[in-house]
Amino acid sequence: MNTIVSVAIVGMANKLARTVWTLVAHQREYQKNYVSVRPY
Repeated sequence: MNTIVSVAIVGMANKLARTVWTLVAHQREYQKNYVSVRPY
């Protein structure tokens, strides 16, 4: 596997891990159409 593909896979795994951690830490259920609102 080349380096670019490896970096992409690690990046996607990182994003998934952060999403799962946030859901567990805040005791929330996954919402498919959730849109984050930027605080002002």
